[in-house]
Amino acid sequence: MTTTPKPYYVLFVYDTDYNEWIDEHSDYTKKDLLTEIEFSHYDRKKKHIKIIKTTDDQNAIKTAYRNLNKELA
Repeated sequence: MTTTPKPYYVLFVYDTDYNEWIDEHSDYTKKDLLTEIEFSHYDRKKKHIKIIKTTDDQNAIKTAYRNLNKELA
């Protein structure tokens, strides 16, 4: 029996000192990430915050990270 990966949300925050995206927080609910933004990243520019929907697979998360940083090149 195969299981379908669950949707998983990853909060990426752009680090202006190092010029790269950082995997800041992740959860199975987008609401949890929005709360994290509200309390921890309220002073950041919106363009420096991204929520990416992936699956709860480490390779999918790494791919999302690589794709974000690839856009910077």
